[in-house]
Amino acid sequence: MNKAEVNTKIKDNKLPVGWVKIRLGELGKFKTSSVDKKVDKNEKPVRLINYMDVYRKNFIDNSLKLMEVTASNHETTVNQVRKGDILFTPSSETPDDIGHSAVILEDLPNTLYSYHLVRLSIRESISLDLKFRGYLCNFKEVLRQFEQSSTGVTRYTLSKKDFEEVEIILPISPTEQQKITEIMETVDQTIEKTDAIIEKYKRIKQGLMQDLFGNLASYGGSVEKLIKERIILEIQDGNHGEKHPKITDFIEDGIPFIMASDITENQINFNTCHHISEKQYNSLRIGFAKKNDVLLSHKASVGFTAIVPNKRIMLTPQVTYYRIANKNVLLPEYLFYYFQSKDFQKKIKDLAKQSTRDYIGIVSQRKNLEIYFPKNLEKQKEIINILSKIDLIIQKEKKYKEKFERIKQGLMEDLLTGKVRVFNVN
Repeated sequence: MNKAEVNTKIKDNKLPVGWVKIRLGELGKFKTSSVDKKVDKNEKPVRLINYMDVYRKNFIDNSLKLMEVTASNHETTVNQVRKGDILFTPSSETPDDIGHSAVILEDLPNTLYSYHLVRLSIRESISLDLKFRGYLCNFKEVLRQFEQSSTGVTRYTLSKKDFEEVEIILPISPTEQQKITEIMETVDQTIEKTDAIIEKYKRIKQGLMQDLFGNLASYGGSVEKLIKERIILEIQDGNHGEKHPKITDFIEDGIPFIMASDITENQINFNTCHHISEKQYNSLRIGFAKKNDVLLSHKASVGFTAIVPNKRIMLTPQVTYYRIANKNVLLPEYLFYYFQSKDFQKKIKDLAKQSTRDYIGIVSQRKNLEIYFPKNLEKQKEIINILSKIDLIIQKEKKYKEKFERIKQGLMEDLLTGKVRVFNVN
């Protein structure tokens, strides 16, 4: 950004020396897209950048594997991404999760952005470091503005005008921009390395599960149907019906109300779930999951699993619990790991595909799914012990990653607001 432009920007005496406040619309031009995920034989084949390619990322380059679709001649012209463009997510299910952005780091031939994204093309006269653009809007101060500008009930959105009016501050000096970027990249590299370690152990775990569950005969394997009451006491969907809690029933702190989207990484994410009151909980008829129940999602994110901790929770219709009656025959932890196995995941996802959407709506279908397990309880414990050790390593690495993600957010708050300077202004 050159000095001649500084006088045209919003004046603010509290700005750090050498910094400027500016509206995003003054940086360049925002444009929406009409490109969908369909394939039409009368259109040209293209690569498509989607919502999840941008969400919680900073950079997009040729290493990213993109969806292949088709687009019209007009779309290939007006929706082609270019090096330096910033893509934003203009909608979300919650207002506090909107406006994430990523910068296009290099030329991506024949690559468009989808109608789920908005593009900001930076004016050529603006001196804005390429990688600095990837961090510019992805921190609390800016994301809060997106949240406050969003409108909606079940899904929140931002218009082009909303994006244009959001205010940011940034250093005028490209050198200071670059120094901030270098510090942020150092933290990102640690996060990426930790991610690679996590993925390595996930692959090891998958290989172990393939060996353990694919060779159960050597453990004295036996086929049993889950419906047998001596093994499974109850298979029950979550709550539904007239008294099913609505958005207006949710409270800030109460009894967790678990949806399929709250089951991630083989555990319940209590940070994302809604909560209901004690009164609402007591008014419901079904869906009361108990400690050691094994959960399985059967709608949208089909096949996600978790074990209920020592905590009261209520389930939505998207999740089923499996309550084991005889733990001398089958251990909950074994069932939890078996649900993660490649063969079982294939079975349940094939079952879901028989529906018009990813959904397994008939409880009897789930009751009749067969599982393999060793009759010898010690053998089940052996399998649990092997896989739980890998899980402990993965959890340790995840906590390490979370630590650096917190460090990253703290650095962004300090460096991208000018609270901490990395550039000598004298």
